[in-house]
Amino acid sequence: MRHTRATCVKVWLSRPRSFATSGPARTVKAIILAAGKGTRMGELTHEVPKPMLKLHGKPILEHIVLGLAGAAIHDIFIVTGYRAETIESYFEDGRKLGVRIACGRQGVQDGTGKAPEVARKFIGDDTFLLTYGDILVPKAG
Repeated sequence: MRHTRATCVKVWLSRPRSFATSGPARTVKAIILAAGKGTRMGELTHEVPKPMLKLHGKPILEHIVLGLAGAAIHDIFIVTGYRAETIESYFEDGRKLGVRIACGRQGVQDGTGKAPEVARKFIGDDTFLLTYGDILVPKAG
């Protein structure tokens, strides 16, 4: 069976929330990659970054943040870049969504592989989930 990124994230999010083999459960943090321009979207992303395009009245990125919160992931770092201020001002510190959000700007969009480096201090030695800011995964079940 071939696994896509979406399938892997869906499976991971549907697992029990205790990640500890012994002792107290570890905190899991998330990094959301939302720095790109979304150039293939043409005029839709001329003024708004792709993760902020609305679906059912909310930005795609908000759906992702709420999904993470529903999976007991409340410490979130959003890597921004293109039109960063739009994302940063919308989410602020995350309190209105019941999570803690920090943002960091990827000065030069030099690829997905480099983007998580912006969140290095935020993650520290903690376990984390890396996800894209423009991919929605349906709820399991």
